[in-house]
Amino acid sequence: MEYIRKQFYTLKERILEPRMFMQVLAGPRQVGKSTLVDQVLAQVDIPHAVEVADAVDPKDSD
Repeated sequence: MEYIRKQFYTLKERILEPRMFMQVLAGPRQVGKSTLVDQVLAQVDIPHAVEVADAVDPKDSD
């Protein structure tokens, strides 16, 4: 059985809205952001890309 946070439904609604802007999910480390996004994306059929910005070299201008 998979645990579903209440934020799951909010994120799913927003992802399914007509796209006008990029969606960013930000917050403290180790609180379940990636798990939440993975759960939502498993239930919707949209093209997507997930980028992780951990340990980015400050000298990297890309």
